Amino acid sequence: MATTPISLYTVDGTAVTYTLQGTTGNTTRYINPASTLRLPDSIAVNHRLKAAGAVGSDSHQILKQLAKADSVGNVGFVSMNGTLSVARNAGISDSDVVDEVTKFVSYFVGDLSSAQRTQLTGVVASLIDGVTP
Repeated sequence: MATTPISLYTVDGTAVTYTLQGTTGNTTRYINPASTLRLPDSIAVNHRLKAAGAVGSDSHQILKQLAKADSVGNVGFVSMNGTLSVARNAGISDSDVVDEVTKFVSYFVGDLSSAQRTQLTGVVASLIDGVTP
């Protein structure tokens, strides 16, 4: 189940709100209502889950995109794509997954506060359950 709205923050701490655009199959899309469909500021979350008892990996992808036009109308994109792939293997625990995601995020932001680690744990737990947080 997807929630709406989602707030992300700019480098100066300004909250940018994204509203639920819709869900198709395993993909949930959000859009910044201040943007347009021609030049979207969007987020897509996709889950590819294996059937119960299946061997392989579950995959969770988050795609953040911004489209902008230059002075003559040429459209360019900024895209960031993160994929979390978790093998269906009893040796990998939810804690292992949370630790790895925390390490990945800390590459960009350094040490996370206790509150941030708690929030990240909740988001990752939802993702690995196939729920769009």
